[in-house]
Amino acid sequence: MDEMRNMREEEETIDLLEVGRILLKRWWKILLVMMIVGAATYGLSTFFIQPKYQSGFTAYINNNKEQPTESVSSQDITAARSLVSTYGAIIKSRSVVEEAIERTRADCTYKDLEDAVTVEAVDDTEIIQVNVVTADAGLSYDLAKALQKVSADRIFRIMEAGSMSVINTAEYPSDIYSPNYIKLSLIAAVLAGILFSGVILLREWMDDRIKGAEKLEEWYGIPVLGIIHDLTSANVQKGGYGYEREK
Repeated sequence: MDEMRNMREEEETIDLLEVGRILLKRWWKILLVMMIVGAATYGLSTFFIQPKYQSGFTAYINNNKEQPTESVSSQDITAARSLVSTYGAIIKSRSVVEEAIERTRADCTYKDLEDAVTVEAVDDTEIIQVNVVTADAGLSYDLAKALQKVSADRIFRIMEAGSMSVINTAEYPSDIYSPNYIKLSLIAAVLAGILFSGVILLREWMDDRIKGAEKLEEWYGIPVLGIIHDLTSANVQKGGYGYEREK
């Protein structure tokens, strides 16, 4: 059993070495394919995929309308956390978003921005993060600023208890939020390299031609006693010996 296991491990090691030898022999082809696919992906993605920009603000959820002077109890924190989903639904509601659109005088509707506004809790705390993602950096910034004011006023009127205090105000987007063109290009290049390597290995393993004496010994287990060279084609090689074919 131990001998069979050792033989199997040796065969697997030899196979891995063979795979490495085949790929290393053609490394420049694999690298060239990766570079071409990566560059093509970057160019096509920047041309066809429209960039999006994000702007947003963070706010603290308080369970009481009147700010207490004493320290906040654990019950107040728990109640505030339970209000996060409620506040999020109010901020994303049609009336709040449409009022923000009116304030910014944006040329869009609630349906256009229905999925553009997101609200989520920060690290499972009573702090919420409100983000606006659109294809226009200025629109994202203006809507985020408008939502800061509209949300605070609307929540105070709707909720019988609780309030929202803005911690970090909205800022103008300095970079593209999505997509990450470089990341897409790298992923495409890596996938192309893996696929091309698979094609190389498949073609190599499907090629059953004998390419040397070593293969004969490996396949049939019979030692090669001698090799007969093709003398008729040796004259085409520099410094080779052979017979000139009759013209």
